[in-house]
Amino acid sequence: MANKPVSTSATRERPVENFYLEELQFDLRNPRYGASAASINTEREALDYIVSMFGVNDVLSSISVNGFFDSEPLVGILLNGERRVRVVEGNRRLAACLILAGDPRAEGQARLRDQFAEIYKAHGRKPISPVPVIVYKGENALREVLPYIGVRHIVGFLEWDSYAKAAWVDGVLQDHDLNLNEVQEMVGDKNDTIRRMLAGYRFVNQLVRTGHFRPDQSQRKGRGSNPDYPFSWVYTALDNPPVKEFVNFLERDGVPAENPIPEDKLSDAGLILTFMFGDKTRGIPAVVEDSREIGDLAKAIKDPALRNRLKEGKKLRVVIEEARPSVERLQEGFQRLADQLKDMSGLIVPGSLDSSAAMGLVEPARLVANLSKKVFSDVRNIAIGEDEVDTE
Repeated sequence: MANKPVSTSATRERPVENFYLEELQFDLRNPRYGASAASINTEREALDYIVSMFGVNDVLSSISVNGFFDSEPLVGILLNGERRVRVVEGNRRLAACLILAGDPRAEGQARLRDQFAEIYKAHGRKPISPVPVIVYKGENALREVLPYIGVRHIVGFLEWDSYAKAAWVDGVLQDHDLNLNEVQEMVGDKNDTIRRMLAGYRFVNQLVRTGHFRPDQSQRKGRGSNPDYPFSWVYTALDNPPVKEFVNFLERDGVPAENPIPEDKLSDAGLILTFMFGDKTRGIPAVVEDSREIGDLAKAIKDPALRNRLKEGKKLRVVIEEARPSVERLQEGFQRLADQLKDMSGLIVPGSLDSSAAMGLVEPARLVANLSKKVFSDVRNIAIGEDEVDTE
């Protein structure tokens, strides 16, 4: 190896150091990997995932033409007793550098390497390694880097999607001597958003672990780090007290338990996700068609009769409509019909219809008139009694 990297002058609160690419490694627990994190076990898998899910063409193009900007260093944690750094910020840039340098971890990206290496050479760029890194060191390094990551990606201008945020929060609580209130204060979360997302994250992952939910069988697709289903629907559903009561959601001092669903309620909890997302393997369609219906789902869940209707496969909107008081449905129906008839009467103007066209409308009009007369008669009979009805 060439001369060892040397520290540059500090341009931030922490000094920036140069590290060779072989001294840098991906963070295999990066929250942005989302639901796929469990299947990423090597750095090559991490690099390939970053390329496929987030793309690096823009970074490759920028580095090929302009070189690596020293003003945008990577951020990492120095591993104890090693001259190696785990990169916690800048994984796309690291992936691009490894591709351009022909690193073995980028073996699966030969096409991209060939495409951009020529551009890199054409612009006379020097070898890509080493690169600048802001390094956190010592036994408190992990804790010290948390505010940087939190502010940048949880509430900052480079926000992660909700599943990645929840994964980060869960990891912080598992790995550090911090409580949820401290994490919220750290990132300036004043709307309790982190608590809501954590509830959804621990809820859905317990169901996945216990086999009560298979994300790949969801009929409703998500996006970002969690493409199998819309994660925001999960924690939105848990915002409704009837849903939490139905599954007996466990919390301690307002903090979701690591496994918040009691064993005897796992099937019920899985039912909530089936209602929202369906199940392709079992041929069960989702009964919730829009996220705006989640509040209505909570109403239906607490009513055994309505819940059974949903189990039969009835759409939620139909079940909720059927459960409304008849007088409400009639009032809205009469108003809707009256509005439609007003619109239709405006189309019936002498000269706008010829006689043959009008003749074809006589029977449909008669049918509507007869039905209207019957409905009016039935309502009047109930309102004033049959004996009082004028039969003239």
